[in-house]
Amino acid sequence: MLQLPQLKNIFSASPEDEQVLQFQGGKQIPVTLTGANEFNVAADGSGDFLTIQEGVNALGGNAGTVRIKAGTYPITESIVLGGNSQTIIGSGWGTIIDASGTNYSIFDCDTNNASKTNIRDLQIDGNTNVGLIGIDIDNRSWCKIENVYFESVRSTVIVMEDHSGVTPQGNVVTNCLISNAGAVGIITDGNDHLILGNQITNSTGADIQLSGTNVICTNNHAPTITDTGTGTILANNI
Repeated sequence: MLQLPQLKNIFSASPEDEQVLQFQGGKQIPVTLTGANEFNVAADGSGDFLTIQEGVNALGGNAGTVRIKAGTYPITESIVLGGNSQTIIGSGWGTIIDASGTNYSIFDCDTNNASKTNIRDLQIDGNTNVGLIGIDIDNRSWCKIENVYFESVRSTVIVMEDHSGVTPQGNVVTNCLISNAGAVGIITDGNDHLILGNQITNSTGADIQLSGTNVICTNNHAPTITDTGTGTILANNI
């Protein structure tokens, strides 16, 4: 019988562990109270900034958190993370990023070498735009994408590949909903990634495309999974 590794302690403690519960659309969403080096973004003007990129720019290259209140946030270019250990937290799927105005990656973690990025609790609407990538974590490691709803992203939704000789490792994609991807839902390269508990439907290409070494892909609803990797663990996917 295939034995899966114990997963419950895979993540170390972080500032996000001290949380309160907020109700958003009938669903409880954990929200950490704002602290040092944290900024609020609110489309209604009640936060520190109106746009997500302004909040990220306020962090500069430093670690910190940008919290996004419920609302719709149109973008016309990529949201470029500034450095390592930056966290983007929405208020649930009522936080909507409208990407109809850009043909680029919606979140770009590659340009500024932003490893240990955490993006969670929000919705991304690609709005059928041509050439669009959802989250670009090429060459980056120890990133976590959690509870994000991607709708109609017109290229690959989550990309973690080696394009410059820097091997990505230890990235996590969990509890995401990906619908109507224009290419592949999730692409992995590199080592030791975890793809867990996602629902992926109606992708033009494969729902999940695996390569690299020692990738765990389990408990996903993803009808089409391709695997050319080494040491991959595939279990309980439907």
